[in-house]
Parts: sequence; C-alpha cells; structure tokens
Amino acid sequence: MRHYLSVIKKHADSEGRARRQEYWMFCLINALISYLFLFISEAINDDYALFAVYTSLTLIPSLMLTVRRLHDTNRSD
Repeated sequence: MRHYLSVIKKHADSEGRARRQEYWMFCLINALISYLFLFISEAINDDYALFAVYTSLTLIPSLMLTVRRLHDTNRSD
C-alpha cells in the first residue's frame, strides 16, 4: 500500500525513477481496486460510474509512473 500511495502523491512528477517493485505493486493494487469498483458498479446498477471515476482519477498517476519506470530502465529517449 505504501507504493500505491507514493505514486498517488507523485502524480505530477515525471522526473526521477520508479523501481520495479513500486511499479508492479501499484499495478496490482490499482487492478484490485478497479475490480472492486467494477463489482460495486455492477451490483448497484450504476452504469459503471464508480469505475469510470476511479479510472479517470488514476490515469495521470499511472502515466507518470510509467514515465518514471522508463527512466529507471534507461528508455527515456
């Protein structure tokens, strides 16, 4: 959970590096939360509104994490 929260806090930071563990832990927790919101949206017949809101809120942090991960693997060009 520590890695997930650190990615959310660095949502606008494309500088620096993201280690493998930080990247994959964020992906795992993000997928679990996404499935949770998807399940809740289906259960209450919400037309996937909760899932859509969560996905849109985590889009920018996910992209910035990917950029930092590419810096870590020396693929920033």
